[in-house]
Amino acid sequence: MATLTSQLIMRLVDQVTGPAKSVQRAMKSVDGAIERNNRAIAQTRGAFAASAAAAAAAAYAIAQPVKAAMRFEEAMADVRKVVDFPTPDGFQNFRDELFALSREIPMTVQQLAEIAAAGGSSGLKGDQLIKFTEMTAKIGTAFDISAESAGGFVNS
Repeated sequence: MATLTSQLIMRLVDQVTGPAKSVQRAMKSVDGAIERNNRAIAQTRGAFAASAAAAAAAAYAIAQPVKAAMRFEEAMADVRKVVDFPTPDGFQNFRDELFALSREIPMTVQQLAEIAAAGGSSGLKGDQLIKFTEMTAKIGTAFDISAESAGGFVNS
């Protein structure tokens, strides 16, 4: 009887172990698939983050020149409000002279336009304005003072 019981137990163990091993192999396969999926998700997140950073950098790079142009146009609008140019082309010629001056003096064309607007507010005429702007910018650069302070010094 002990032999029969041992054989019965062995048969039951064999019948349970086979399916259990199949389930174990299937679970390992699922675990591997989950791990590969997690790696793919992590790579996709990294690629998405890099793409988002590149898009943000491109947007910033595009926005900065546009903002600078807007600030320059605002400064030129201030000049136009306070200065009467002697000829219809006087304003355009003045703009051209400011751009040329910005290549000679280490100030932005916007800063030069702001100096010119301050000079125009002081009553300077269009033909005097470029000389005032140049002198003020040179003083500001030479003595490392703000354009506003230099304009006050020159205008005194």
